[in-house]
Amino acid sequence: MQQNRETLGSLSNFASENSMFDWNALGAVAELVGAIAVVMSLVYLASQIRSGSRALETTMRDSSFHALTEWNYSILADPDLAWIFQEGSRSPESLDEKERARFSHIAYSFLKLFENLYLHQLDGSISSETWEYNRHVLVLFAVQPGFRAYVVRRRAIFNPRFLTMIDALEGTEMVNTAELWPRPAAS
Repeated sequence: MQQNRETLGSLSNFASENSMFDWNALGAVAELVGAIAVVMSLVYLASQIRSGSRALETTMRDSSFHALTEWNYSILADPDLAWIFQEGSRSPESLDEKERARFSHIAYSFLKLFENLYLHQLDGSISSETWEYNRHVLVLFAVQPGFRAYVVRRRAIFNPRFLTMIDALEGTEMVNTAELWPRPAAS
């Protein structure tokens, strides 16, 4: 301890005796070094945040594509289900009671899938570009009479922001989905 006091004392003597040693200059240099360190830390932090945001967006996009693909495979795996989806969207009154029940479940999962995608786009976790690519599939069916009727009956189960977007589709020209995917002739 005595040695530390002697060292500090000799530094003070040196500083007071040596006019070239200026404590104010040393303090200024220390502040400059500190400021540079803070700026470098902020730049590093910004790059990490940017990198994390890109990773999140990529993960969300991949997750959305996976969910869309899985949903599509479930429809493809059952030709009757595919027909119910198509016919129910175009003309729900042509379905029998069991088919209408299945269509209700299909419509629910289809719309919830796109609601999730849309809300992620609004929140910024997926890009607008990714949403626009997939929006076209939603529009193709959401403007059909069966989906319109379903949304009217089940409004309470959807997010209001999603409903606003769906409602804005009113008046969008319908595509005849039967021409896109005609039902195969029975063999």
